Amino acid sequence: MILCGHFMSFYTLFLQLVSISVIRLLPKQRKVMVLTSLFWGLVPVVQLRAYQLGSVTLISPLCALTVIGNVIVGYFFLKERDNLFKKIVAAILIVISVILIKG
Repeated sequence: MILCGHFMSFYTLFLQLVSISVIRLLPKQRKVMVLTSLFWGLVPVVQLRAYQLGSVTLISPLCALTVIGNVIVGYFFLKERDNLFKKIVAAILIVISVILIKG
């Protein structure tokens, strides 16, 4: 499972690097792309370790909250303004479900 996550992350990075559009990126954009791929490769490893060390009933809701973080990052840093109402409703539903699961 861990190796699969790493392999897919590096495979995705490789495909992006060899595509023509990515080769023309500025060095700063390449750096961001490489860092993003490496961090996404670490996500399954850290998540699996969290499941090993902690309680599943605690870790699963926290992992569900990462969606809210993605919406926030997309809104402020990537200027994703489309479907904002749907994203806010989805985030509220996620918070409610986490509260209900945690009980």
